[in-house]
Amino acid sequence: MDSHTTMDVRGIYRIEGESIMCPYCKGNNVVDIYYGIPFQYHLEAERNGELRYGGHTRHEDSFDKFCKDCKIGYKEKEDE
Repeated sequence: MDSHTTMDVRGIYRIEGESIMCPYCKGNNVVDIYYGIPFQYHLEAERNGELRYGGHTRHEDSFDKFCKDCKIGYKEKEDE
């Protein structure tokens, strides 16, 4: 992790100043989708609109991002 990368309490890495763009509406109101057993901070983050809860089980084809503008979940492209 370099000096421009941070990790929040949910274990989500972010590059400072980076915004994620929705591939559908091109907006940047995108949040990560959390899978697993939710703890209090996950529930609070979801209430605050910082996170979307995806359920207990993550599958290979599960979405990892959610656009709050167009209400569409999608899988972020992996680096090739």
